Amino acid sequence: GGHDWEATGSLVAPLGFEVEMPMDTSSAGFPQSDSVPATGQPQCPVAPEIAVMAIEQNGLAVVVWEADGRIVSTNAAFARLTGYTAADFGRWNLCLLASGRHDPEFFSALWDGVAASGRWQGELWIRARDGREISCLLGLSALCEAGAVRRYVAVFADLTAERHAHEESLRLAHEDPLTGLANRRLLIDRLRQAISGARRTGAGVAVLFVDLDGFRYINDSFARSTGDEVLRLTARRLLGCVREQDTVARLGSDEFVVLLPGIGDGTQAMTVVRKMGAELFQPMALGSREQKVTASVGISLFPDDGTDPQALIQHAETAMFGAKARGRNSYAFYRRKMTEQVQSRLHLEASLARALERNELSVVFQPQIDVANGVVTGAETLLRWQHPELGAVAPERFIPLAEESGLIRPIGSWVLRSVCEQLSSWRREGWGRCAWR
Repeated sequence: GGHDWEATGSLVAPLGFEVEMPMDTSSAGFPQSDSVPATGQPQCPVAPEIAVMAIEQNGLAVVVWEADGRIVSTNAAFARLTGYTAADFGRWNLCLLASGRHDPEFFSALWDGVAASGRWQGELWIRARDGREISCLLGLSALCEAGAVRRYVAVFADLTAERHAHEESLRLAHEDPLTGLANRRLLIDRLRQAISGARRTGAGVAVLFVDLDGFRYINDSFARSTGDEVLRLTARRLLGCVREQDTVARLGSDEFVVLLPGIGDGTQAMTVVRKMGAELFQPMALGSREQKVTASVGISLFPDDGTDPQALIQHAETAMFGAKARGRNSYAFYRRKMTEQVQSRLHLEASLARALERNELSVVFQPQIDVANGVVTGAETLLRWQHPELGAVAPERFIPLAEESGLIRPIGSWVLRSVCEQLSSWRREGWGRCAWR
């Protein structure tokens, strides 16, 4: 009754008393008693009721036990947190709360802290009555009198919500929200680890850059949800083609990267690519319809094609463009000359995006003549591009580029308007039909 007690935050601590280690530290980390009465009043004259009342007001869980391990009391917050009351423990001690997550060394350090300063504070996992594992901030204090430990007070603050929020934050920081795959940040981190491991062991690392063929058409022609479902199905199929130690990541849109650490050579990478191609080509059930998807894949290898994550990803992407240039549904290994080809392609794509506004595109009409009488019956419409630096760019060069980049839509609309205007003019002049392509 004549002692001063301090109640601060999640810690209840006596002031100015010596602390001794408990005689028994069990595998669960709490002192035990061989003979504890199921009921009865506390025998220790030290009474922390004032401190317990203060903590009760904060809604924190409190449990008090004798130095011999006998539970003295718990508060209502402790019952809400764990599902236990003091009466539930009977002859048992706080071992009921053991989660199994902590080893004996953890509890040895805990009690060393109590012995040194009279208190310990840190994270502790406990198991509630219903089996839930709960992360808590534990404040543990030894209550001493005349140089001897008489009781212990433990205060538990539930950290579960904060931990879940933290874990969710970490997940979102490293995971693509649409597919659940790794994102670029996590891919870079794992690629660094793979490169570090390869330097130690002499093994290889392969990076596969996967780009779906014609995905823009799917996304533009159907509902956005259809495109999202294609991406989710693609993610699942790619995951089914790799080992547990491999990583599949989505960088954005329809671009995926597969990391294969610890491979021997490019032959193993080719095996995985062919497996992926076969899986992706299987029809995808999208509501009432089916859709077949193909992919173009570029492959880069450590250390031949790069010694850092950025170079390997960039070169794999360059090789992917090389695969697309072959006609899609193909794969290609990175070659140095591809870099120049890709740069040329990117320059051409940028120029094509400005071609309409610069009036560089035009349509020409190839007449269709009835050979029986020599009469012009119509015309075939052809699209032409006159580049200011490159001159005339062949349609077979820029039309596929327009389709892949999505520029085909505005270009197609422009061509349609131009042809319709010319058709209207011809009809006013009495000409016949005109077919165009």
